[in-house]
Amino acid sequence: MAESLEAEIRQLYEDWIANPSPVVCARLADRLRIAGRNDEALEVSRRGQKDWPGNNSIRMVIARCLRGTGDMQEARSAFEEVLKTDPFNLVALKNLAEMSMVEGRYRDAV
Repeated sequence: MAESLEAEIRQLYEDWIANPSPVVCARLADRLRIAGRNDEALEVSRRGQKDWPGNNSIRMVIARCLRGTGDMQEARSAFEEVLKTDPFNLVALKNLAEMSMVEGRYRDAV
């Protein structure tokens, strides 16, 4: 599995260089995050956010990376940004609820 993930990451980098798009950027950053390369995923997604500032997929990767690094305040802000344009985004809602539970903010979790 690790080899196929690395091969996919290499292909996504090639695709991103040849034809940059928010879809490729978000997919590449998310695959890097899944591979445990959080810093690199944040770098890629933040570059993408500069080019496509309104893209929620890129915002979502940033939020998940921040949560993965333990930066809960920034992660919460990033998930809330996603919800401003997509109030029914289940992944953002789930992450915010889980974070609230961990923090003991049970009413917010509900």
